Amino acid sequence: MAVHRLTDRWLASCPPPPRGRLEFADGLCPGLRARVTSKGKKSFSVVSWVNGRQQRETIGQYPLVSLADARARAKIALIGAAAGVVPRKEESLAEPSITYAELALLYVERHLKPNTRSWRNIHSSLLRHPTLQHLLTCSPSAPMAQI
Repeated sequence: MAVHRLTDRWLASCPPPPRGRLEFADGLCPGLRARVTSKGKKSFSVVSWVNGRQQRETIGQYPLVSLADARARAKIALIGAAAGVVPRKEESLAEPSITYAELALLYVERHLKPNTRSWRNIHSSLLRHPTLQHLLTCSPSAPMAQI
């Protein structure tokens, strides 16, 4: 699997492989993958580890889902994976039923508290994390699909 800094220009001009499919990892968003099939279809997915098991969630086909949207959805899925949230098959990334505030609390309980020594370290980790800052300041009680 090749690692590229995915761009819209590259995705639009990427030639299909002669047979099978190719997968490319995004250099800016770890876990985000772009697949190109021999028929020319391009799709996004996110790969994460939850409770020691690898999970793959399909995000959608390009260009219906833009690269920016795919990165945003991948970040949400990766934060959920760090919190130990296992995606259900009937739910999609487009319509999650958990709020950002609930996701942040799960992240603190399942990841930060077991892996840090004190609340001061947990608090400073939350303050430094730009994605969590943005999620909590936007609208913490709104479902993730509305923001």
